[in-house]
Amino acid sequence: MARRLGDAASEIGRRRIPQLVAVPDLGDSRTPPVGNPEVPDRLPVNVIAPHPLNPRGRVTGGVDELAASMVQLGLIEPVVVASREVFLAARPSLADQLPDDAEWVLIAGERRVAAAVLAGLSHVKAISGGRFMQEGIDLQTMVAENVERVGLTVLQEASAYASMIADGLSQRTVARAVSRNQSHVARRLRLLRLPQDAQSAIEQGELAISDALELANADNGNGNADDELIAAAWLHKKQRTWLKISFAIEEAIRERTASQVRAQAQLQARTDGIPLIEEAELPAGKPRQLREDAAIETARQDGTLTAVATKTGLQYVDSVDLKAAATPPTDRAAERAAQQKGVTKVRNAARKARREAAGRAVRTPPKVTELLDAVIDYAIETSNFDARKAAASLLGFEGDAYAWIASLTDQASRRRAAWSLTITHQEVRISPEWRTWGPQDATYLQLLTAHGYDITNADREATPLKSVTDGYNGHAGDE
Repeated sequence: MARRLGDAASEIGRRRIPQLVAVPDLGDSRTPPVGNPEVPDRLPVNVIAPHPLNPRGRVTGGVDELAASMVQLGLIEPVVVASREVFLAARPSLADQLPDDAEWVLIAGERRVAAAVLAGLSHVKAISGGRFMQEGIDLQTMVAENVERVGLTVLQEASAYASMIADGLSQRTVARAVSRNQSHVARRLRLLRLPQDAQSAIEQGELAISDALELANADNGNGNADDELIAAAWLHKKQRTWLKISFAIEEAIRERTASQVRAQAQLQARTDGIPLIEEAELPAGKPRQLREDAAIETARQDGTLTAVATKTGLQYVDSVDLKAAATPPTDRAAERAAQQKGVTKVRNAARKARREAAGRAVRTPPKVTELLDAVIDYAIETSNFDARKAAASLLGFEGDAYAWIASLTDQASRRRAAWSLTITHQEVRISPEWRTWGPQDATYLQLLTAHGYDITNADREATPLKSVTDGYNGHAGDE
């Protein structure tokens, strides 16, 4: 759709620029422009149309500031225009992009005209640029002015170079026209290969130029950029924003390679007349893969050879194995789970019943023999290896302590073992030099003196229980 400069200026600023001084009357106070006499002294802004191929698109930045300056000083530098007739003679294909009432087309100065409209100027000073149209260098003129005056975005710059090349210019000529080297122009042009949303990411600062160029150069090893590969790599980058561009490209290449290998495998299977299934059709219990030539040939002769196209190539399976793998096996896991559930239920019930019975038992005084046997069993079962070894040694058993415990098959031997473990425990308790003895230790000393031990002064100092030790000056007596 054709656009007007007045409309563009209105979009830039809805407010009017404060008029600090009166708007200059260009027609009365300024000399006619030097140049083509076709251009009037005062050119109404409402008959000027922007160049449809302006690389900048709708002007934005800097218009407010320029308009404020024009309020005070007017338009100092003239714009460059070509008449409608001269413009369409050079570019007839753009006729539908010019407003019907546009008499002039801008070649340079769109930002100045938009600022003049915003400042309230109805006319602007202009000079003829007809020769730029006649010589076919209007695009070069616009691009050079935009690059030099107010920098284009990288994509605006790339679009401008693309328009000039579409106009028949070489990259070398474009580079010379805008005072850039050819490699710079080539790099900018490559950005136009990117998907539209990738270009938008560049404009919004979400995709760095270096990353964008790396993406635009993506190829499959042949040195030529590949649009499909670029699109696939960009999709990976969008899905995982943390992914480096180089990794996104590598992943896209791997996917393409796998797809090509799979397609080649499918073609081979069809050529060989082998039934083909997709990997997704394989049952959960995958059949064994036929690797040996003899096994493959046997299945072929039996008419049961089947192929699966994968990312690594063609794999062969036997349709008999395939059918067996597809048959659901007996659900042994479910059976075992059901059995275990039943066992657990029985055990839980037994545990509950035992606890109830134990509660009744502890509330009933035990018989002496019951208590004695229980204490004996407890002493033996809870003893550790070192205690068992020391106790066995006291009884003259120097072999394996565990073998000693295993030999305790009658109640008399178990009582002797429990008694030995108890004395060993007491001796371990009383041995540390730093320990102050208590009532249990004094009782233990009484036991030992009954079996020939002489109380020493160190024993008396170790225990505060004088009543226990004072009566012994040597052998305490016999049993």
